[in-house]
Amino acid sequence: MFSDSPGMVIAVSVVISITIFLICRELFCWYFKINKRTELLTKILEQQTKLVELATPVDMTRPRKDKDGNYLSIFDEENLTK
Repeated sequence: MFSDSPGMVIAVSVVISITIFLICRELFCWYFKINKRTELLTKILEQQTKLVELATPVDMTRPRKDKDGNYLSIFDEENLTK
């Protein structure tokens, strides 16, 4: 049956090879939790995007001074709550 047409043998072997590859890939991804990692990274990216959208832009072109005339630093703990 298959020995008569070499094209059919090649086609069947390609289909079998692709099927085995897909099954092995799915097992590999499941074993190393790659699908779960991708899902978690997607959630993290969505959360970071929301945070960036909520963040107010800071004007970094000129330094700001407080009421006493001292320059404000973005690293001061007092300024983090403002």
